[in-house]
Amino acid sequence: MSHLLTLPTVVCHGTQKQMGFQQGEVCRDHIIAAVDTCTRLEQFRVDMPSWMPRSLFLMIGKMKSRLLLEGPLGKDHPEMRARLRGIARGSRVSSGTIYLANAIEAILSAVGKRVAVPPMACSAIAVRGDRSASKEPILARNFDYLSAVQPYMILRRMNPSSGFRALEFTVAPLVGCIDGMNEKGLSIAYDYAYTTDYGRPSGTVGMLISSALEQCATVAEAVKFIGNAKRWGGALLMLADAQGDIASLELSGNHHQVRRPAPGNDVVFHTNRFMTPAMRKVEVDDAAVFTRPADVRGLRVHDSADKRYARLDQLIATYDKLDADSLLACMSDHGADETPRDNTVCVHGTLRTTVAAMQYFPAQGRMRISLGKTCQAKFVDLEL
Repeated sequence: MSHLLTLPTVVCHGTQKQMGFQQGEVCRDHIIAAVDTCTRLEQFRVDMPSWMPRSLFLMIGKMKSRLLLEGPLGKDHPEMRARLRGIARGSRVSSGTIYLANAIEAILSAVGKRVAVPPMACSAIAVRGDRSASKEPILARNFDYLSAVQPYMILRRMNPSSGFRALEFTVAPLVGCIDGMNEKGLSIAYDYAYTTDYGRPSGTVGMLISSALEQCATVAEAVKFIGNAKRWGGALLMLADAQGDIASLELSGNHHQVRRPAPGNDVVFHTNRFMTPAMRKVEVDDAAVFTRPADVRGLRVHDSADKRYARLDQLIATYDKLDADSLLACMSDHGADETPRDNTVCVHGTLRTTVAAMQYFPAQGRMRISLGKTCQAKFVDLEL
């Protein structure tokens, strides 16, 4: 295991089970610590009875996660189940623990009668053609999450025995990934969505991203693959490829819509809100508010996403051409009053904050990553 700043890099090769085993073996300590940290979060414990010991609640969670996911993964995404089993065996932890870690992605984002604060406040921009200073496609994104998760983030170099090589950004226990680029230049970044349509348990969105990077060479191929796949959860995915195609893919458990740049514009961006009318029908109500924790009780769920989207709209319009530096300026923004907070593009919040910034250059097969807040970015260049 080598280190990029404080970010471990794991090299995985071979079959799905072999790649999972290598990840589990190298990341054992990170996996154990990540699961312990995540299951202590209030979002995870929102349904835990006050009388129940955490150990019992955790045991039940592992059993339920395995029951929910094992069968559907075997049917819908057997390669992901093989990888999951490999992670469990390599890390020498129970498969129930790994199932739970991967189910948390959907559990934390689930919306019912109450809305506890999920760890989502991401932003992404893709540019190409006449709006790109170099004419090449560029994808820039902020990954905004709970700061407690940052110590368990990893880079994963995937070298499958059958499929495209990829460089993926993820969290140690996860089968899938959060962001990534493959050897063909296809780049995909994952923003969470507040959807009421999570579908039935199946492959998570992160698993589908990893599978798409392994199997798809273009945005069009990835949109078709992910859009048609059985999945559990909702998301907004920003995609770009070496040929210059860019798109925002809006996903719920049972629906999807694609949004491409307006004619003659050559730029598309999103935060954590669906923008297509069809997907707005399966989004959390516009007036919905958080119920816990106390710090944000009564705050409108979509407040941050709406304000970040409006601010990005203003910022992007100030540039005739966008390049890596201007995209960094947009993603580092702290608002018109230059005061960083929970609803600025560069998020500075007590519950969620910008924990990583990435820029992808598909035509070059190159990406840049910086850990921490984007306004303090110190990018490191990576190539496949």
